[in-house]
Amino acid sequence: AKLVQNEKEQDERITSEIPNEGERSTASSHWAYDTDGFIERGSIVLSIPSSDPIANDIDALTNQCYRKAIVLVLDVKSDFIQGIILNRPTNIGVKEGMKLVRPGHGEVYDNEIGSNVGKEETGAAIIPHRWKVWFGGEVGGPFSDRPRVSCLHSVTSDVGKNISEEVLPGILLTSFDGARAIIEAEGANPSDFWLFCGICGWETEAFYREMNVEGLWRVVSSDGGTILEELNMLRCEEEEEFAAQQTCDVDSDPRNA
Repeated sequence: AKLVQNEKEQDERITSEIPNEGERSTASSHWAYDTDGFIERGSIVLSIPSSDPIANDIDALTNQCYRKAIVLVLDVKSDFIQGIILNRPTNIGVKEGMKLVRPGHGEVYDNEIGSNVGKEETGAAIIPHRWKVWFGGEVGGPFSDRPRVSCLHSVTSDVGKNISEEVLPGILLTSFDGARAIIEAEGANPSDFWLFCGICGWETEAFYREMNVEGLWRVVSSDGGTILEELNMLRCEEEEEFAAQQTCDVDSDPRNA
């Protein structure tokens, strides 16, 4: 969130923290920098609010999907760019059979996958976990006839890698069925995944026009650890109980906009 709202301060900090090329592969190095418009798989696209107050207000009313959006790019072709919006958590959950449900309609978030993992081996009751849906974009979104679902995760075991695609080092993408298979094989939990419903995209020519002429977008390159930290912070903000257990001080964290 701070990348969008405090750009100048972040630029100065990011520039001072960029390691040498050989240091970028280390797990402890967190870095991010402006790519000057270069975009590829794994890039981060930031939505930039207009400096014109009137245009900014109009944008807030008519363009909620991309308003202050942070987009992870998944595919770049000569005619099309595709990604998922990272900072749009919802109150929608998932039931068995990939049914999207909303609270207040007689449904619960608890999922059989989380509650059954490891029960036979230990004999102990396992606390169920939530499959929480994140809005990834308008195409194939939660309320479309054919939702397009994908799961980000960082389970880098052999099973996790074999049924996933690498977006960035340490960040993998799989299907909902793939996430369930990893849980069954590795004893992971739904909370180890971010389930996105929907994708977003642009015609490549239109994207560059909006970025270079209208100033609507900014492209950033980042390590996987920084992105996972931001996703965890968003999850922390949404989960008060989880935040308390993990001593996550949401109010004082500078990234909390």
